[in-house]
Amino acid sequence: MTAINARVLRPGSTPETDKLLLDLIRLWHQEEARLGIEIDARVFAYVASNDDKLDQAAKSALYFIKLSRQNNS
Repeated sequence: MTAINARVLRPGSTPETDKLLLDLIRLWHQEEARLGIEIDARVFAYVASNDDKLDQAAKSALYFIKLSRQNNS
């Protein structure tokens, strides 16, 4: 979690990146509960990276970060 926080929750993050992170964490916990096992962060990251819905959310979040940086320039 520390690595995720350091990479996502930093200056320039937006409400969209915060929501994306929250959605990913919730999904991770739901899948662990559903399967009854702990899922390694690398395994979860790989599986989540193949989800088109999460891919679109990530692209949207990155777009807003880029837009906010342009507005602050």
